[in-house]
Amino acid sequence: MKQGKIALPGQMWEYEAVEERVTRPDLGEYASWGLRVRTAEGAVTLHDVSVERRFVEQLAGLLNDRQLEPVHLQEVVEGFVSYPEELEKAAANGEKA
Repeated sequence: MKQGKIALPGQMWEYEAVEERVTRPDLGEYASWGLRVRTAEGAVTLHDVSVERRFVEQLAGLLNDRQLEPVHLQEVVEGFVSYPEELEKAAANGEKA
């Protein structure tokens, strides 16, 4: 798996974009990007977030900068997938995720 942006040393949570191969009966096999968060307790991956690498890498960068608590990951990802223009605004304006 290829990896996207990662957190700086010393941060509590480390988010990264991870490339995946996904197979679905209706779509066949395709490349997708997931979002992995590493904590002191281990790692969890949210699979098939987007087929757009840049989007997931930008999201990982924002989550690292803001140190979003992993418990909120699903909700935040769903929000940015539904309204991708908000990710651009948040990254440009330094708003909290």
